[in-house]
Amino acid sequence: MSAGLIHTHSIKPEIVISKQSSAININKDFLNILSGGYNNLLASFFWITTLLESDLEHYKKKDLNSWLYLRFALITNLDPLFIGAYQFGGKYLNIVKDDLEGSRNIFKAGLKQFPDNYDLLFNYGFLLAFEIKDYNAAVPIYTKVLNFPETPEYIKSLIPKIIYMQDKSLESAYSMLHEMYKNEPKD
Repeated sequence: MSAGLIHTHSIKPEIVISKQSSAININKDFLNILSGGYNNLLASFFWITTLLESDLEHYKKKDLNSWLYLRFALITNLDPLFIGAYQFGGKYLNIVKDDLEGSRNIFKAGLKQFPDNYDLLFNYGFLLAFEIKDYNAAVPIYTKVLNFPETPEYIKSLIPKIIYMQDKSLESAYSMLHEMYKNEPKD
């Protein structure tokens, strides 16, 4: 009776273990060997469990050891044509987890498979220009985005601004802007 009374009236300490500490990461090369040709099935299984287990805790290190980065890398290694893993994974790592290096790697891997995917290019350009501040790498990405019909109009004026941020040279930004003006339709 006294044990039941103590049990109901005492406050139990809450034990909190972060997902980064408790996640189980499987070596992708090892899993490729053991998959037995069921790579797509395993990729789908890991995709669903990753979506269910995803957390909001920021990852501050730049060592590519975030559990979510490792999981997205595993999924895209098992199924390299799973475009949703690149699109969602890159954005999630960038915006939610603050894992900029992991996001960069996922976007780069996605662009190797899908070099002309608008969503990957647009979000990778944003990551490079505004998060990492790698203006040299962002300019060709945004220049490639200009060729898509869904590209917002502001991208045309954004490119010269990024060029200016790159080397603080008004001349190079002006020459880029002038070239864009010359290539515009006359109407």
